[in-house]
Amino acid sequence: MINIDNSLFLKFTIHKSTCQLGLFADITLKISYIKISYIYRIIMKTLIRVQALFWLLFVSSCDFKEDIDTPNWHVSGSVPLATSSFGFDELLGDTIMSLDTLGDKSLVFVYQQDLVDYNFNDLIEPASVSIQRTDNLGNVDINDVSLHESLTFEDVVGNIFADGTFVPAGTPPFNQSTNSFIDGVQLDYDASSSFQEILFANGMVEINIFNGFPFTLTNLSLLLKSTNSLGQSSIVEIISVDEILPNQSITEEINMQGKKLSSSIEVVILNADLPAVQTDFTVDYFAEFEVSILIKDIEIQNAIVEVPYKELVNKDSIIDFDFGHASLNRMLLEDGELSMSISNNINTSIHLEISVPGASVDGVPLQILREIPASDDLDELISLVGYELDLGGLDGFQSNQLIVQTKVWVDSTNVPIQVDILDEVSTTITVDNMTPSVAWGFLGQDTIVESQEVDFLNLSTFNGDLDFEFVDVKLITENYVGASAELKVQRFESFSESSSIELKSSLLSEPFDIVPAQESSNPKMPIIASSTEIVFDETNSNIDKIIESKPNQLAFDLELILNAQNPFQNDGFFYTNYGVHSELQVEIPVSFNVSDLLLQDTAEVSLSVPEKAIDGSFSVVVENSFPFEAGIKLQLLNRGNLVLQELTSTDRVLASDLNSVGETIRPTQSVLEYPFENLNVILNRTKKIALEITINTPENAEFVKLYSNNTIELTIIGNFKNHLFDYP
Repeated sequence: MINIDNSLFLKFTIHKSTCQLGLFADITLKISYIKISYIYRIIMKTLIRVQALFWLLFVSSCDFKEDIDTPNWHVSGSVPLATSSFGFDELLGDTIMSLDTLGDKSLVFVYQQDLVDYNFNDLIEPASVSIQRTDNLGNVDINDVSLHESLTFEDVVGNIFADGTFVPAGTPPFNQSTNSFIDGVQLDYDASSSFQEILFANGMVEINIFNGFPFTLTNLSLLLKSTNSLGQSSIVEIISVDEILPNQSITEEINMQGKKLSSSIEVVILNADLPAVQTDFTVDYFAEFEVSILIKDIEIQNAIVEVPYKELVNKDSIIDFDFGHASLNRMLLEDGELSMSISNNINTSIHLEISVPGASVDGVPLQILREIPASDDLDELISLVGYELDLGGLDGFQSNQLIVQTKVWVDSTNVPIQVDILDEVSTTITVDNMTPSVAWGFLGQDTIVESQEVDFLNLSTFNGDLDFEFVDVKLITENYVGASAELKVQRFESFSESSSIELKSSLLSEPFDIVPAQESSNPKMPIIASSTEIVFDETNSNIDKIIESKPNQLAFDLELILNAQNPFQNDGFFYTNYGVHSELQVEIPVSFNVSDLLLQDTAEVSLSVPEKAIDGSFSVVVENSFPFEAGIKLQLLNRGNLVLQELTSTDRVLASDLNSVGETIRPTQSVLEYPFENLNVILNRTKKIALEITINTPENAEFVKLYSNNTIELTIIGNFKNHLFDYP
């Protein structure tokens, strides 16, 4: 950077010539680094003193004669106009590389570029999964109902034999056939403990008749009827039996489909005939005629029934998740929800229990208990944030499966309820919006393709020839996923302004193996990443040619295949926001050979040169601690950056003095001279001075090493000669 100097170095040389005595006076005044604000006043005082001194010398040493030459006086001045300093940052220009300093203060180029940064967050994106079922109360069996009643021999014949044990066969009323021996006898049954009323969708009533009397009964006729709570009776069936022998049973069945039965059940013995008894028999007043009723295989169309405890649903359902190619056995959720939608169309409240034994927080499984009123609905959302899911299925050896246990029951003890075959309970359970924070299992064999074009080193500021001593470029891949992978570099190409070069290396013939990461026991740093480093250098690639071509852009195509060689790994894992990261690292020790490297800088100046100015030059004083030689060209520019004059010098900037390891032990001092003509015309139009420095490695050095304290310090000095006045 060039700076306008705020101090003034003036060297005035006053010449008196053509005196009679040949006397020559040379007065030099030096004013070093005086502030610009005092320049004008100092110059005027100096000139006054010079003029006084001049007159004194002139009077004492010169004779006025008509034939002598006219005397004249000249003032020489040297003015520092600007300074400039170049470090290695200026050599770099606008490159996106940075510099690092080693312990010995030597410099290293540092460049980093992300190539792949894939976190696998979208690897596991399960869709919403629902399980639905509808259960009818009518499809739930009601327990069989068993009833019986009896009629004794005494109830039929009365006490006709006060003390007889045997009855002769010819003794009335047994000596002849008796019609309607049993007539209109009613047996009552109470089934209210089981139901109040049933309209059967299906079912059977089984009637068992046992004749415990010691004689045969014929032409038996029975009537089955029931009476509801309003006292209204209805006939169910009439049963006829030809005969029934002593101590014999017969069974009759009634299909109850479409029939109604109330809990007050009656069996009326319409008729039983007694044929003439042919043999003597023993009188047993307690002998019974029994009628038993069994109501079985009950399926209701509708009913009024007490339901002390009836399960409508007791089912284990499997939620089968689709994780694409992944097969997971566990998952920790950072988001997710379980939604329940229950519709109760039964005329009583139902009890709901949903258990997910595979979903737990701190070892406590998820369990939901709810009571839903009659003819009501329940819609509820349960957060699954923080839950760990066991996806092992029923036997624990499956994957992607979550078991949901659903139980629904009714309990209307001592409260008869109206139920219908159309009464139902509908349940929908949905697991939705799941986002894992951690997943364990087989993560699939996904392929990630990455293609990018990125800004690269951009060494275009080194516009000369550049030859680095050596170049190392590293492709470093850090794997935070518990799965192996293969990295294929399919294309790696650099672009400069004039050419493109594709990376060639024997290393690229095969994919690079990336080993799985490991889990740690530290919750703050749960993953121990694996690192794979691939080094390209001049021994195994053309990477040095790529760097020395001064590329400004890099294009690459990479392919990452997860579990490429391990299709059955079931102990893998991934954590959200952790994945696979690949980056390119370039570290180049700044040791190179450079030819015609060009540096440029420009400064604004304000020059005012009197018309009497007759001659002048520029001097550039250089202190150089770089191990480079340099040539410097000056350009005088007007306000519009038009070159007014270009000044060159045959002088050169010397390289610094080095020790045996290439370190500068002392900078060199060089002064470059730039004479010019037409001084007052050009300088008065000059508004800027441009520096153009051409740097070269010394001929005797193959490579030079740069350090952080290397600099080039320049001072531009204007040298002017002014014709002050003439004497006629």
